Amino acid sequence: MRTLLTHTILLLAATSPLLAAPPLSAAPAVRPADVEALIAKGRDLLDAGRPKEAEAIFREAAAADKNSFRTEMWTLRAWMEQGRVNDTLDRLDALEREGHAGADLDYLFGMAFVRMAEQKIAQGATDATLQMNFEDAVARLKTAVAADPVRYRDACLALGQAAWYAQDLETARAAIDRAVGFYPRDGGTHLMQGRIALSQFQVARGEAAAPEEWSEAAQGHWSAARAAFTAAMECLGAPAKDTKAQGLLGTAAKELGHTLVWKGMRAEAADAYAVALAWAPHLVDLGQMRGLLYEEGAEVPLGLFLAALEKGEAGFVNVFGERNPADATVHWWIGYTNLELGRYEASEKAYLAAVTKHPAYVDSWYYVFLGRYDRQDWDGAAEAILRGWQTDPPALLNATRAGDAGANAERVAWVAAQLLQKGGIHEAAMLYEICAETNSQSVDYWNNLGLLLRDEGDLLRQASETPDEAVIARLNERALAAYLRALDLDPANPVLLNDTAVIYHQYVQRDFERALAMYRRAQETAAELLARTDLSKEDRTAYETAQRDARNNERDLKELLAKRKKAAEGGGGGG
Repeated sequence: MRTLLTHTILLLAATSPLLAAPPLSAAPAVRPADVEALIAKGRDLLDAGRPKEAEAIFREAAAADKNSFRTEMWTLRAWMEQGRVNDTLDRLDALEREGHAGADLDYLFGMAFVRMAEQKIAQGATDATLQMNFEDAVARLKTAVAADPVRYRDACLALGQAAWYAQDLETARAAIDRAVGFYPRDGGTHLMQGRIALSQFQVARGEAAAPEEWSEAAQGHWSAARAAFTAAMECLGAPAKDTKAQGLLGTAAKELGHTLVWKGMRAEAADAYAVALAWAPHLVDLGQMRGLLYEEGAEVPLGLFLAALEKGEAGFVNVFGERNPADATVHWWIGYTNLELGRYEASEKAYLAAVTKHPAYVDSWYYVFLGRYDRQDWDGAAEAILRGWQTDPPALLNATRAGDAGANAERVAWVAAQLLQKGGIHEAAMLYEICAETNSQSVDYWNNLGLLLRDEGDLLRQASETPDEAVIARLNERALAAYLRALDLDPANPVLLNDTAVIYHQYVQRDFERALAMYRRAQETAAELLARTDLSKEDRTAYETAQRDARNNERDLKELLAKRKKAAEGGGGGG
């Protein structure tokens, strides 16, 4: 029974489908169609700008296809889009040494050369290797695209870009038109098409300035550029969350503006520039835009420029909010333009917004000063320019020295004089320092600065029974430096010689022999000048006073030095 039962169980196990042993054969191989489906899926991810996900799919295909070249090539393609260009080129060199050749390798090398060139551009490179990268890319990609434009569809855009940089516009245009056919909803592809068409227009236009003088070819290229930039903007839409798309949109709008200006369509161009400013203000050269929108002979030549700025700023705030600092430059230009137009309140509001968002725009404080100066708001003007001076003196001086430095210094000096009338000696001294540094060849500014600093120290000592001697000492040293700058400019001036010697003698109390020499030189030069018959009454009085004061001061200093010498020798006395 036991043997029969066992035999029956074994027989059932062998025949019952529930108890059958699993087959020992391996799983069936992945079909070529499945590998191609994975590659197609990965390429779609590449087209969508998701190279990391694409690489994972390509690796899956490679594992299923025993790491064949037909799958590895797409992994390398994904590397390029993730910035691994050098790694890609190293592997391509190895594959070439192993005997791989043909359109696939040309495609990969060409794409890698384009990506390498893009990296160099991003790093600011302008050397010959950049041109070589693009030329090598054109040679490789032309071969690949000629062999199979559908298989290498993404190479059409890269070829158009590389040929454009290499100034092979015919090749560039043919390639980019194909790319638009493959990617009709891709804003970046339309943008490249517009750039190439605009370059073709500029070549075809030649010296013909007026649109009515353009050749038929030039007109065609211009129309193609306008249509392409417009299509790019439509494809990109309103990419509120996509920074890359925002840059593309801003660039397309800017390029559309440039294109419209070529035909004198400035009002339409202003609208396009406003879109660029709303989405990517950092990509717009506002100085260039100002020149392009300037309307000679118009009632307000800068009207279109200002309108574009204001419209662009409103659009920027609508997208990014009021606190985003990326529009600081736009505020700066709104301030500058309104200042030129005499719209002081609007100018000040814009400049304050600019410097609040970007504190490095220190020159904004100078322009606020100018607006308040023209409104005769002397206290406000002083407050503004001193704010800039206390923040970054060199940056403020870049503004005051620009244009007519002499006139700029005179404005500041006028405000200083208004403050002095109300006893604001400390602020007035700072303003005179700005004057002197702005117009550094003015003897009067350095002389006045020295006088005010000296007087400020005197006032501090008079105002307190326990004055801060360290503060006063610093004021005296600054006064001496200012007088020396004045004396460098006018070394034979008896007034300056006497006043500088007084600082050595009575204030910093050192270099007494130098002070004595200055007193003597002041008397000598005063005598020489007073011998002239052509002096004004004011100058004669000044030189007579300097001569008398220098004589008295020399006597006092000699007496002081004699007392000190006697005290040092132990003969008693003080002083």
